[in-house]
Amino acid sequence: MYAFYIVARAQFDFNETNMQHIRNWWCRVLLKDFPMPSQDCKRRREEKAMQDEEVVRFHRRSRPSFETGS
Repeated sequence: MYAFYIVARAQFDFNETNMQHIRNWWCRVLLKDFPMPSQDCKRRREEKAMQDEEVVRFHRRSRPSFETGS
């Protein structure tokens, strides 16, 4: 945080007691914008499972009936 303010040539408007809140906020920003690889992998598995489920439902509906009316 100090580096950001030094580079931006801004006056420090925070103190040491604010640092924990700033760190928590920054971590949430990073995790939202750059998800952990394991979360991304989990999301892809869930999306694939949903797609597979849709394919199965489609095939069940479009399956021809082999029963004869006689």
